Order: sequence, then C-alpha cells, then structure tokens
Amino acid sequence: MTMKSKLASVIFCIHCYLLFLEVISAEAGTFMIEYGGADFFQPIAYSVQQAGGGYISAGLAYTSTSDYFGWVLSIDSSGNIQWQKAYNSPNYEGIHSIQQTSDGGYVFAGRTDSLGGGSANLWVVKVDSSGNIQWQKAYGGSEIHLSKINYYTFKYPVQIKQTVDNGYIVASSGSFSETENYFAWILKIDSLGNVLWQKTYDGSGYDSAHSVQQTSDGGYVFAGITSSFGVNSADLWVVKLDPWGNVQWEKTYDGGSIFEADLAHSIQQTSDGGYVVAGRTSIKGILLRLTSTGEVTWTRSYSSGGFYELTPYEAKQTSDGCYIIVGRDGGTYGRAVILKVDASGVPLWGRNFGSSGGSRPDTAYSIQETSDSGYIVSGRAGKAWIAKVDRDGWVECPAEEIIDYTPTWTDEILTTVNSTALVQTPSAPLISTDAIATDLHLSVEFFSVVPSAGDDAGGCFIATAAYGSPFERHVQILQEFRDRYLVTNLVGREFVSWYYEKCPAAATYISERPPLRFLTRVALYPVVVIAWLALHGIYLLLIVAAAGLYMATRHKRRTRFFAG
Repeated sequence: MTMKSKLASVIFCIHCYLLFLEVISAEAGTFMIEYGGADFFQPIAYSVQQAGGGYISAGLAYTSTSDYFGWVLSIDSSGNIQWQKAYNSPNYEGIHSIQQTSDGGYVFAGRTDSLGGGSANLWVVKVDSSGNIQWQKAYGGSEIHLSKINYYTFKYPVQIKQTVDNGYIVASSGSFSETENYFAWILKIDSLGNVLWQKTYDGSGYDSAHSVQQTSDGGYVFAGITSSFGVNSADLWVVKLDPWGNVQWEKTYDGGSIFEADLAHSIQQTSDGGYVVAGRTSIKGILLRLTSTGEVTWTRSYSSGGFYELTPYEAKQTSDGCYIIVGRDGGTYGRAVILKVDASGVPLWGRNFGSSGGSRPDTAYSIQETSDSGYIVSGRAGKAWIAKVDRDGWVECPAEEIIDYTPTWTDEILTTVNSTALVQTPSAPLISTDAIATDLHLSVEFFSVVPSAGDDAGGCFIATAAYGSPFERHVQILQEFRDRYLVTNLVGREFVSWYYEKCPAAATYISERPPLRFLTRVALYPVVVIAWLALHGIYLLLIVAAAGLYMATRHKRRTRFFAG
C-alpha cells in the first residue's frame, strides 16, 4: 500500500470516528439522578431550568448540625455537579424559585427566619454565574410574615421572575400577624432589589398568590387560592394587574365541592395572549385554558382512579403548541408524573417515575422544555432528584424506573365568578441581609437498573473508572447494550453476574491510577464502538456502505492505474 493510500485510509477512519462522536453527542443528555448524602437530610429541588450548556436547580435541605438552608445546584448536561452552595444563617432558610438572569447570573427567592428582623421574611438573593452573592434583601420585618399554604403542597408559595426592565416581580402570601388570615402579596423590585411598589390583595378570608408572570402588555398576572370570594370554601383564583399592580380583572373558578379547596399552582401566558393554569379542583388535577380576559376556553381534569391521585404543580406551553404538566400521582406511596397533552388538553403520553416501595421520585415540582425539545424536571424522592428526559418523556438508562401513565380525562364545568379583592399598599420594610454562601460536597446517586433478579444494583464498573462518571456517554452506551442484549438472555446474565462479582476491585485499582485510566479508555474504545453499532443498526449499514463504496472506488482507481 502506497503512502497516499495509507493516508486516505487514516482520513477515512477519522471521518468515521467523528461521525460516531457527532451522533452519540446528539443523543446524549438524558439522565435521572438523586442528590444528597449521609449527613444531608431531605433535600428538595423545587425549581429547575436550563442554563447555558447545563441546568440550575434550587431548593432546601438540612444537616445534622444546621437548620434548613437554601441550596443551589449547578450541573452540566450529563448531570455532573459543576458547583453547589448552601445559603444560610443560624435559623431556617429555604429557596422556592430560581431563574437565570439576563447577565448570566441567577436570582432566587424564598423564606428566611434569620435575616431582616421578625420571622418568616420574604428573601431575595442575586448571585453571579458561580453562585457568589451580589446582593440580598429581606422583605417583611415585623410588618408582614410569610405564610405557608398547606393545601397539597410542601412549600411556601414564593415565585420570582425577571421583568423586561431587568427588575423582578415576586408573588407570595403574607399576614400581618400569625393569627390573622393571610393575603396575596405582590412586590415589584428593581435590579438591585429596591421596592418599586408592593400591594396586598385579599378579602375577609385567606388568599394567596402561588405563581406570577409579566404579561405581553407590560402588566402582570398571578394565580393562587381564595376563600374570600367565589362559591364554596376555597376557589382557584386568577388576577390580572396593570404595570403598577392595579387590578384589571380577577376571577374565581369553582369545581363544585363544598368540602375541598380548588387552587392554582402555576400560570403561564400562552402564545395567543391567553393563559394556561394548572391546579386542583375537588380531588382531581385540572388544566384550565383561559382567554386574555380570563374566560374559560376549556377545562380538563385528570385522574388515575384513586383518591387525591393527581396533583399538578406546574404546566407550560411547549414549542409545538401543546402543554407539559408535572406533579404527583397519589396512590399508596406517591410517584412523580410527567404528562404531555395536546392543544385541547387531551393526553398524548404520560410517564410515571417511581417504584411500589416508595423509594423513588414521589413528586415533580418543576419542568422546562430544553433546547433539544426534551425536558428538565426536578422534585424530591427522599433526596432531591433531577431528570433530563427526551421529547417523549423517557430516560435512556434506566428504563425500568419509568412506566407509562395514562390518566382518564374529562371535560369539567367550572363556576366562574368575578371577584373584588381589597388592594392595599403595605409598609413592609426592606432590609439588606447577610446570609453566607458555603460550598457543599454532596454525594450523587444514579438510579440504577437491577441487571437480574436477586442481584444488587450495579454498573459498568471498569468503564466508569476509566471515564470518571457513570453519566459519561461512552459508559451509558455500554449500560444500554447490557440492558438490551445481555440481561435479556441466560448467557448474557451469567456474564453480567460474573462481571459484577469480579470487576469492582479492578475498577477501584484503575480509578486510582491516571495512566491506567487512559489505557483502559483506549482498550474500551472498540468495545464502545461495537456496542454503539449494535444499538444503531441503521448507522452500521451506512458505515458499511460508505466503507464498501470507498473500497470499490480504490479498487477501480488501482485497476485503471495498472491498465494504463
């Protein structure tokens, strides 16, 4: 073989390798991970969104030596931790909403008992792209106390969104004393946290704002619950405001039960200027589609047949004009749910995350469509959990933790009533605070698939040691090959059992020696390629065809050369 032919062969192999990397990179990015540790108790990821090439999540947790603290976690596109910080002072702090800001940093909001004077203050913190505090403020002091709503939720109703002027709109619930009824509390603050205006909205009962958004006309809309207005004990409540917080219209929506509360967990303005609202009415989860003036276009309820079965915590319009919903499916233990419905609210597909033992994800609080048309989801499962799913709600590995969820749906007729909340301007003070940010080091647990009955959960030990993470794409290819081709037959299961018994010690030895890790990656490369080709038959055919065409062209050229 001439030097020119050898060079052409090398170039062809490089092209094949680059094609392989390009295709697996396009498919990479689904995962389902728990975050926590032995000394890190009950972490909850209340809020998540895509941020740059990765994701940002926020919530709360506590340790054996501290009260609850605010927790922010930054992960890459495979779920590996980039950084995480605890934000706390001596007493309770918790984060319930986070958003990436226009400068590449983040703003989050929640509750603080340590800062600002008094107790249960509203807390807003602005951090840079690495989680370092730029400013933080507490609102309320001794004037207003943040209120916790106990209707089917484990969190304080606090949400923050950046506005077009680079300031922020904050929705919550407060009371003037711990014995008084609570009210909806909306604050508009500037880019440094200074109050531009704040207003309370209430009647004679208890009222709360759970979700808020700036609208296309420069005003705002919030949704929550009211017992002051409407028909029965407590009704779902939507209020439209102008840019200065004055009410333009407000409506309540009642499901007909005199015993159960109807409430909204989330509201979003849709592409046509209307709104989609997720919440509960009676014992059913509901999705309301409203016009720009709050009139009902349609209402769908979803139930899987049990008592308090479905609680939707968030719904958003997707890029294809449909809607994606996350929440909790009740049952004995409770499981996290993702539900995709079409533009009319009819279910397209549903996924249920969890196991009958209740040890897996039991609640999904937040969801966002990602740039690849998949979804990022967060919630709790004893530990905090975050899942990146594809456009159909699946995670490549492990598939065993996800099952189809097919709720029944019905049209609901809600009673709509115009409400007239009393709007007041409180004098709650603004106080600069001094919570500190502390770096954390949490353990990460992958939701692993049990390879065969009776075996302990395990993974591709040697590949994980070589590549440094069970979430690295080459390792996931081997895991998928194992689950599809090895554990499905007797010979494969015997091999997997032998491997799981013999290889952990070797993997530990490799992981502690960088030169061995490199050599192992080199040795594993052809194995990964073969596994990937077995999983993607169409690409194997294309590569074989390309190789055949290349060899035929070479043969033809050589024949012409010798003939000449």
